[in-house]
Amino acid sequence: MRWWTISSRITKGRSGVALFCLFTGLLGGLRPARAQETIDQRFQQAVALYNSAHADEACERFRQIEKEKPDYPPLKVELSDACRDAGDLRSSEDKRYNDGQLLLQQGKCDEAKAKFEGAAKLLLVHPKHKVEIADILKSWDEKDKSYQKAVNLSKQGRIDEARGIFNQLASAGCPRASAAKDYLARLANAVPPKPQTKNPPPVVPQNNPETTPADQGSAPSDQLLRDGLQDYFEGKYDDTERNLSEYLQNGGKKQGLAYFFRGASHSTRFFVSGEKEVHEKQLALEDFRAAKEHAAQFRPPDKYVSPKILALYSSAVK
Repeated sequence: MRWWTISSRITKGRSGVALFCLFTGLLGGLRPARAQETIDQRFQQAVALYNSAHADEACERFRQIEKEKPDYPPLKVELSDACRDAGDLRSSEDKRYNDGQLLLQQGKCDEAKAKFEGAAKLLLVHPKHKVEIADILKSWDEKDKSYQKAVNLSKQGRIDEARGIFNQLASAGCPRASAAKDYLARLANAVPPKPQTKNPPPVVPQNNPETTPADQGSAPSDQLLRDGLQDYFEGKYDDTERNLSEYLQNGGKKQGLAYFFRGASHSTRFFVSGEKEVHEKQLALEDFRAAKEHAAQFRPPDKYVSPKILALYSSAVK
């Protein structure tokens, strides 16, 4: 019988327990009655634990009562039910932990994390895998922070430092190995700024103070911006991100525009993947926020990007 079906039976049995206690108290005198009352209270506490899904703790308390008074009338059934359910809980923790380890080996990070978190939430007095699960989840949190640090370093132009962290994460497995490898692939394409051509094609959208170059031939970084925008509109997203990253690293003045279109490139990847490449969405949100931070008056060029991208931008800068 499970803990969630036991309460009605316990309620019906309480009057019988009370009569039994009264009878034994009258026969045995004052001191035995007091001892019996203490066991009654502890028994009811154990029942309450069992009925609130704490089967493991209830089992331990029932066993302690059994040691002190093995012939206590209502004990046998309650102890059996609670300890059986406690065994099921311990088996469930063991299975979830082992399933999580198997999913880790298969690279299924999100599913593995769900298994570990589920095992950690089971109501057990002495969880078998408590320490291992806590260490895994703590390690994952640290890797998430390292990944974010590497992303920030790459945006600051500190590419070698970023690569070092990404390389460590790429070889460390879950949870950031895949995203780190993707980012390393982009950084591998980073090259010195392109030499300025004599007649660069102007493709920068107009009607926005952030989208109009002040001097289209004044610096190599301006050419990187124009190339990056042209690449975006041609669907060359690797080139877009590379050129705009170099533009930002070279101290380009129109940072709001560069961050926005690099974020638009990541957004496009996210939506084209059927919203499965969540790390691309995260990179897009980071770039959109950076666009607003580096250019407080920046307004997105709504005539040149899709409503989905604009909606994602709006959600990032609220």
